[in-house]
Amino acid sequence: MNNFSYKKGFTLIELLVVIAIIGLLASAIMSSLSDARQKSRHAKRLQDMNAVMQALEMYASDNKGLYPGDCGNDQLLSNIKDDLVSDYLPKLPRDPFFTGKNDYRYCASDKNRKYMLLMRLEKPYDDNGTNRWWCRMSTSPNNVWRVYPFCSEL
Repeated sequence: MNNFSYKKGFTLIELLVVIAIIGLLASAIMSSLSDARQKSRHAKRLQDMNAVMQALEMYASDNKGLYPGDCGNDQLLSNIKDDLVSDYLPKLPRDPFFTGKNDYRYCASDKNRKYMLLMRLEKPYDDNGTNRWWCRMSTSPNNVWRVYPFCSEL
């Protein structure tokens, strides 16, 4: 007969190892969820800018090829809200992450024959540490989004 008695259960080391593994898995999942959220917000921004561009083109078509407003001091898209909302847009889009001062920007130029839309990236710095915004100018070929360094001045 054996005089040894075995207790059922886990040792403290085994429990700590399991907890550490769960913690590592949770941090990996949270990191990928954060990236997915950021990509989702970026897709929303692109959708918003496309809707605004269509509204601006419809406005110009109804107003002898001229776009609304001017650059103003703060260049916020909300400055031309009265020109676009109701006739061309159901409501003015808002950035899904930034608000107020960092909201979408708009600037008309060349006596309102051209415009520029700006949106801020959540990670607005490139690999060299240069501040970047994504810009779309109405005169760019094939409606291509481009990064322009002068946007960092806004």
